[in-house]
Amino acid sequence: MLVNTATGAEVNEGDTVHHVETGMAWRFSHLTHHPTKGHRVHVTRRHAKLGRVPGEFAPRVFGLDVVVKIGWKGHVRNVLHVTVSKLDEWLLAGVIALLPLAFFEQFHAAEKITEMFGFGGH
Repeated sequence: MLVNTATGAEVNEGDTVHHVETGMAWRFSHLTHHPTKGHRVHVTRRHAKLGRVPGEFAPRVFGLDVVVKIGWKGHVRNVLHVTVSKLDEWLLAGVIALLPLAFFEQFHAAEKITEMFGFGGH
């Protein structure tokens, strides 16, 4: 959702937005997400000889801000996804941490060391 930062009003498709520096009027077309530059506002304006001229700008150029609304179901889904992925990472890290211990017990005298410290139950 695109919101005008000065008035707090939502900007819909087809609404006129004004460039902050030049004051030139543009017609809002749609909002896209650019992979490296963030959100981009697609706008068009009238030109006497060329017809409608398209443009792609950052929202701040028009004094706009992008507001993303997520419902409670989306929030719960995101939290659950993060929790499961973290749990998976922790389990993998635990397995990797136990590999040197398994190697030590397999090829070294683990029984003698545990008896020396009194951990052996014999």
